[in-house]
Amino acid sequence: MESVSIYRRKSGIFYGVVEAEGRKKYHSLRTKSKEEALKKLPTIVHPPDSPPVSSPTLQDILSKISTICSDIQNTTLTNLYIPSLKNLISLIGNKRLRDVSVSDVETYKNLRARQCSLVTCSISYKTLRALFNRLLRSGYIAVNPFAQVKNFRCPKRHLTCLTAEELRSLIDLAQSEMKGVLLIATCCGMRLNEILSLTWADVDLSRKLLFVLRTKTGVSRSVPLSDTAFNYLKCKRKRSTFVFTNSNGYRIAKSTVQHQFKKLVRQLGLTDSLRFHDIRHSFAHRLLMNDVGLGKVQVLLGHQSISTTVNTYGHIECAGLHAEVNKIQL
Repeated sequence: MESVSIYRRKSGIFYGVVEAEGRKKYHSLRTKSKEEALKKLPTIVHPPDSPPVSSPTLQDILSKISTICSDIQNTTLTNLYIPSLKNLISLIGNKRLRDVSVSDVETYKNLRARQCSLVTCSISYKTLRALFNRLLRSGYIAVNPFAQVKNFRCPKRHLTCLTAEELRSLIDLAQSEMKGVLLIATCCGMRLNEILSLTWADVDLSRKLLFVLRTKTGVSRSVPLSDTAFNYLKCKRKRSTFVFTNSNGYRIAKSTVQHQFKKLVRQLGLTDSLRFHDIRHSFAHRLLMNDVGLGKVQVLLGHQSISTTVNTYGHIECAGLHAEVNKIQL
């Protein structure tokens, strides 16, 4: 017999707990409100994306993707899932889901590789594989054809890190909300979407913590505030639900921040290939150069696996180990 209940974590987020045959499964309800959590509870028992009897086409899935992926952020749907699925349809046709084969995925890979860079191809592939995994769990398909085909091999991107002086120059030159966005990115190492999604309910000044609920991995985390970030937020005027807003009081668009960042980079004469995400790399680099271990860096960055941290930043830690290996003398 299946039983369902809700559970509130220390972060304040409610989770739905489904217990069947002595095993428990936890599903984030993505809310701090008990009333809202109870309203969402039925969706984890009887998900809104239960499959129809006949196999739908790819276009059918596209038309109801917001329902099928109801727990995914709108920006992720708009920028990743919808364009990736549209591109798949344009390359292999509007096939029925059950008819999409490994051969179709191989065809998709070959054609997609002619359209864009390997990095973009890899992101599209991962997005479609995740979508088909979701359709597999929901019973739309019996096998995920993307799981049987290897992803694109991408050359490892060289990490670009900014110096402390360059970061200070960017913050000093920035105006209004952009200054705060850069400061939080520099001091907390958060992703841009995580910063722009922050609401004042996610800010706990009494404990000097930020609760990051809308993450890339879907797993919420707490981020400690440095003294600089704490003092900034303490003095910041609350104009809206969101911490960082435009002149109309709405959340700032990611594209707006990226455009302003590029403008600041050019004004300072820095390399034009710099991305906003490089501030996050700079945060990790500075921690490691100050003898903070990879395990702590993993927690601060919100990586689900230590292997992600090691693969991305392990070479930085190795670079600082010359003094250690010199302890071994012949």
